[in-house]
Amino acid sequence: MLALLLFLNPSAAASVSLQLSFSSMAGIWLVSGRIYRAARERIENGKYSSRGIVRRVLLSLAASAATGLGALVLSAPLAAAHFGFFSVVSPISNLLCLWMVSILYIGGYAVLPLGALFPAAGTAAAGILAWGVRYIYAVTRLLRFLPCESVYMSNPVFAAWLIFVYVVFLLAWFFRSRQGGFRPIVPVCLSLLTLYILSGAVQLSWSRELRVTVLDVGQGESVVLTCGPRTVLVDCGGSAVTHDAGETAVRFLGGQRRQHLDALVLTHLHSDHVNGASRVLAQLKVDTLYMPMEDDEDGYLPEILAAARASGTRVEYVEENQTIHAGDLDLTLFAPQLPGGMNENCLMILAAQDDFEALITGDCPSEAEMLLTGRYELPDIELLVAGHHGSKTSTCVQLLEETKPDLAVISVGYNNYGHPSREVLSRLQDYNIPVLRTDQDGSVTVRSGRR
Repeated sequence: MLALLLFLNPSAAASVSLQLSFSSMAGIWLVSGRIYRAARERIENGKYSSRGIVRRVLLSLAASAATGLGALVLSAPLAAAHFGFFSVVSPISNLLCLWMVSILYIGGYAVLPLGALFPAAGTAAAGILAWGVRYIYAVTRLLRFLPCESVYMSNPVFAAWLIFVYVVFLLAWFFRSRQGGFRPIVPVCLSLLTLYILSGAVQLSWSRELRVTVLDVGQGESVVLTCGPRTVLVDCGGSAVTHDAGETAVRFLGGQRRQHLDALVLTHLHSDHVNGASRVLAQLKVDTLYMPMEDDEDGYLPEILAAARASGTRVEYVEENQTIHAGDLDLTLFAPQLPGGMNENCLMILAAQDDFEALITGDCPSEAEMLLTGRYELPDIELLVAGHHGSKTSTCVQLLEETKPDLAVISVGYNNYGHPSREVLSRLQDYNIPVLRTDQDGSVTVRSGRR
């Protein structure tokens, strides 16, 4: 079937869904039968072999587990490569949920004709089936609380761990005894033990210095601030067609084993700054969401607020300057300097730790930057995240003269606006400020004045 499909359409080989589908089926064909036969032999030779109901339940669970594990064997590396993470708990979720998926699938087909003939009965039956959906949702929510439930390939340590797991299982299979057969307990325990050790080592390696990472999210902006265990995300939006800003942020933080944000700060509500925010709120524990009071031109506010409510995140609207202390990291949130549209009504953020400062100006226009420099005494800064993706309407001379940045980073991707503008690039060059761009340099991390 696969050969015929590729013969008719060779480009289909690049389809992620096709790769995952056929790798899963190949794994089921090659592995699931062996796993099930080994489990069945143990069940039938065990103390429950004579108990009909218990035996049938155990065999059903064994079939479910064998199917899930077989599908995982060959599809897991592809999923990790394409999606950037590997779910450690997927064998458990398959065991707990696969049987319910079968019931829902069959029950759904039964409910359709019932509802067409007898609407009231169909509605009642659908309501009963809905409890199966709730069960699956509850299981997946609970599994998220398990330690190291997912590992992210953005950290090469975990990519190496996944390779190590396959090597361990292959060696265990190769050296299996003829009498006892393949015993998975040793490779499973060894894999989990090494995962927990590596995760602990990654967390111990968290730097006490302030690190500012401007993520590559295409034409948008998302900036991660880390200082020891403290983590703040400023904006989370990007080119929706080419980049998923929320997924990019979650993968980056997951690679560092960071699952908690002290704050999510949204400078304003334009799509290219917030279209991934709800994903972050759903995936990570966020203490407080900060944003300005403004009109929601792009329509993302209801989705963001709903995600914040669902995750228990406190929402705070910034109408006057605020200072946030997160361990050794100090954040000053400058309230909007100008009335007007969303760009004018934009927050600016000064992040500081000891003698290192970084300024993020969102999409503020030059008029707002000039008001900021006139109203407040700003320090000399090590890093400027250039305003409005390098637009000529931002990063004004007054701001550069007041803050004297050592480095400017422009968060930008493919666009039709001419970003970054030649005027801004020339202006930065005139002040001898080195420039890094996410469209050319990828994600950029700055620490103590060094990239």
